[in-house]
Amino acid sequence: MVERLAIEYLRVTLPATMLGAVGFLTLLAIADVARHASLGVLIAATPALLVLAGLGATLAVIILKWIIVGRYRPRVEPLWSRFVRRTELVTGLYETVAVPSLLGGLTGTPMLGPVLRLFGARIGRRTWLGTTFLTEFDLVRIGDDGAVGPLSSLQTHLFEDRVMKMSTVTIGPQATVGARSVVLYDAEVGAGATLDALSLVMKGERVPAGTRWRGIPCRAAG
Repeated sequence: MVERLAIEYLRVTLPATMLGAVGFLTLLAIADVARHASLGVLIAATPALLVLAGLGATLAVIILKWIIVGRYRPRVEPLWSRFVRRTELVTGLYETVAVPSLLGGLTGTPMLGPVLRLFGARIGRRTWLGTTFLTEFDLVRIGDDGAVGPLSSLQTHLFEDRVMKMSTVTIGPQATVGARSVVLYDAEVGAGATLDALSLVMKGERVPAGTRWRGIPCRAAG
């Protein structure tokens, strides 16, 4: 009980504490520049300081992820287990610190993939990612030239009957996942396949290579 309360306490307080500390230090740095430099230097330096602050916060979350849970692997855990509490802490830090401070601004850019690789995700070359909706990073595999649309979720876990089940989600090379679609764990979108917007790939399903699917749950289109 004490351990659970301690982890829950950190889950509630640590994200706000980290954001507050980073914000305060950033304001101090900007104020220092304002005191010692011209207005032009201040205008040029402020965006750079904000990006550095976001990088610092995100790197802190990356380090905490590897310390708290290490590498994610397919597993089944009861809802009340120590692992579930630890991974929920990491998810909270990711969603409330890393995403708003940096990753949200990197969606749709070539920089998002390399940062997600630091979390453990397997992101191929020349991928286009319009979403940050992934949690068990090491279980996400996106092939070269893949595209994942805005607000799409690569859902590597589900809670079923008070049990947490997690496994891989695979998006093949040159495959496309449309906006606001969901791919559940143990599912695969084959090479060159297309999943239309607002579609759902059920757990364990395979979207064959080179085909087009849509719907909830998804079905072959055309």
